[in-house]
Amino acid sequence: MRFLFLFFVWITQFYVSAQPGDSIVIRQIDSFIDVSRTLREKRDFENARNVLESAEKLSSSKFGFISERRGRCLFQLGLTYYDEQNYKDSEKYFKLAKSIFFDLYGRNHPLFADCLKNLSNLHYDKGEYKEAENLNLEEKEIREVTAGRESLEYISCINNLSTLYQTTGAYTKAEPLSMEALFLSEKLLGNKHPEHLNCMNNLAILYYEMANYEKAEELFIRLWDYRKEIFGGGQLEE
Repeated sequence: MRFLFLFFVWITQFYVSAQPGDSIVIRQIDSFIDVSRTLREKRDFENARNVLESAEKLSSSKFGFISERRGRCLFQLGLTYYDEQNYKDSEKYFKLAKSIFFDLYGRNHPLFADCLKNLSNLHYDKGEYKEAENLNLEEKEIREVTAGRESLEYISCINNLSTLYQTTGAYTKAEPLSMEALFLSEKLLGNKHPEHLNCMNNLAILYYEMANYEKAEELFIRLWDYRKEIFGGGQLEE
């Protein structure tokens, strides 16, 4: 793996010194990011970070400190540290990326909203629910403007917010969000799409926790029927 890191150091120095066209550098940076994702999936976090740091250096040299490609590199570093459960460094890089995207595009932009989403998830994992809620609500406002309510981004956002309220026992806030996610996911994706079934499962669990067993049972039965349609009948694995 040391060879891999040295290769990326060399290729970065080559691109910085050669000063190729913008489109070539953008493709190279994007390829670095793709490699880092693969390494992160393999849980090779050290090399993932090394590749991203090389990409960030190339981005800064070619496009300056306030550039979309540098922001994307910092965002990916935030994800890498998040997967390592290094929340301190993860938060730092998400905030740096958020600041860059705000300077470039303002508040109502998908990249800015992506930073809010991941910062909210980070605070949720740390048990800092009020901070997570505030970030999630801000993301929700932006998703309505940038993606619209009938979008996967908005559905994911309100699902996360519903889960947060469910965790804190705020069931009256969680229920309408979960119902909206179920309705929109069926309208957008159909009633047998995994995302719709996930929304249905979340609402069923919510009703169960609210001791509304009749509604919970109804949804669990529907889930089981869809499962049989999609995967066929048979016994559940023990």
